[in-house]
Amino acid sequence: MGEWNPIWTDEVKIENGGRYPLLLNRFHDHMEEILIKGIVSTTQRLRYISYCVWAIGDIEESMDCNTYSEFVRAFRVRESALAVGLLLLSPETKLGNYNIYGVDTMSSIVNDVDKAYDCEFKVLSSQELGAFGQYYKGTIQNCGLIYVNEEGVVKLTPTGQELYKIMVNTYKNSKYYNLYKGKKNIPGQILKEWASVNEYDNITDALHKAEREFYKRILFHLETKYVSDFRRDTLTIYLECIRECNKHSLEFNEHIIRNSLYYKRIETENEIIKFEMSSFLDDAVFYWSIYETQVYFRWWISEYLRYFLKSLSSESDGMTVDEVIENIDQDIFNAKIRKLTDIDKNYFILTFKELSNCIEKINDLGKYLLEDDLSYEEIENISHFSADLLSILVLLYEKYKELKKDKRYIDVSLKLIDDYWFDEFFREIDSINKYKVPDLLRIILNRYVIQKHDNAMYAKNDLRRCWFTRSGDKYQFQSNSSSIWRPAKHRIICNFLFDMGLIAVDDEIYVMTEEGNIFYKELREKIYNYE
Repeated sequence: MGEWNPIWTDEVKIENGGRYPLLLNRFHDHMEEILIKGIVSTTQRLRYISYCVWAIGDIEESMDCNTYSEFVRAFRVRESALAVGLLLLSPETKLGNYNIYGVDTMSSIVNDVDKAYDCEFKVLSSQELGAFGQYYKGTIQNCGLIYVNEEGVVKLTPTGQELYKIMVNTYKNSKYYNLYKGKKNIPGQILKEWASVNEYDNITDALHKAEREFYKRILFHLETKYVSDFRRDTLTIYLECIRECNKHSLEFNEHIIRNSLYYKRIETENEIIKFEMSSFLDDAVFYWSIYETQVYFRWWISEYLRYFLKSLSSESDGMTVDEVIENIDQDIFNAKIRKLTDIDKNYFILTFKELSNCIEKINDLGKYLLEDDLSYEEIENISHFSADLLSILVLLYEKYKELKKDKRYIDVSLKLIDDYWFDEFFREIDSINKYKVPDLLRIILNRYVIQKHDNAMYAKNDLRRCWFTRSGDKYQFQSNSSSIWRPAKHRIICNFLFDMGLIAVDDEIYVMTEEGNIFYKELREKIYNYE
């Protein structure tokens, strides 16, 4: 595995205590840095990257910009021109909602295509470099297209210059490009026409093949056979999975890609079929299987926090941990486990090891997608939740035992030893194996929820950022939490594949294009040496 060089992969927000009460996000953030390097939730379309690169290059070509403030003003009039034009055009995209940056700023004033507009304004009120500064700059820099000089001015690298020249060729017949670029006051008709030239989806047109080829080269590392990250492999995994879905007339979605990585199986309408990626993708698939295991662990531990908070909120004076556990109904718990095992037994009095012996073989009976089924099940109460939580932990323990045999797993566990992920829980499993269900639930709540919440407060250097407080042996509710399910940037990956012309959307279903099939064949033969 390559070295980690952390970058933001999610939009940063502070809501009460923040977004991550237990800091379970950090492991996923670090894994994404090698699995989908540079692909983040806020960088949504490749054409907007192209536009930002063109704007930076145009500033370099057309003016002597020596200070950061000069660059900000010059970039702002170019980005705002596109924003106004897009609002006037109101374009559509095959990929869902068309994200027009700055709508809140512009909606009350941009309403007439026949008037001129002052384009020297902030597209985003909180960021002087607009959507570029807020959402795109990190990715563009990570892709090696820009750098920042000592004066704080953003400049193009030689690779960025290549994309800039491609976009100049695209824009050379536009009225905005020839007569108005960099100007402050611009007629609405000119801005609308400029927006139509820059519509996100038109990157897939034949006219823009050079732009698509550029992104294939950059995102798939086509000029380098051996790379330290797995972005190329991840994108290829997506292509293989989409091809497989097309072959079986299945709708490709995040559910399918996740199951193919975790279970190596795909669920069709009538059966569950085995599906393994090409052998040259083995390393990436293995690291993704670790990532997907953490998806389940992160979700269920986060949900335990949520149910704990829900219990606390029902009592104005707060509750002790024992009182929370005592509210778990033994009959409901047993009924839920019996539904899984088809064996009539009092599971509530079993130890974790005994419970494991009852549950761990369920997948051998053909219930291959059990973790997935449980995660999508509608949970009625904390008693139901507790049964599902322990069932999931048993199933994940089986997965953990399989993964940890591989030396690649040891590599991950050593590099990310300070992160909170399932490895920590299962390394300590021997210390809880002997405990019966009520004590087991109490230990998990104390050690892996409450203690982790407190550790997170200290890590943030702010004890006010909390979801609950403690007075004596009672805990008091402070704020609700929400659990985050699989933050793997699935939609962004699909957007990028679409923008590169490798997949298309046919009746809301992703399908491989002819260009995509040709490119996939070339990848196998020229990059992976696989006939």
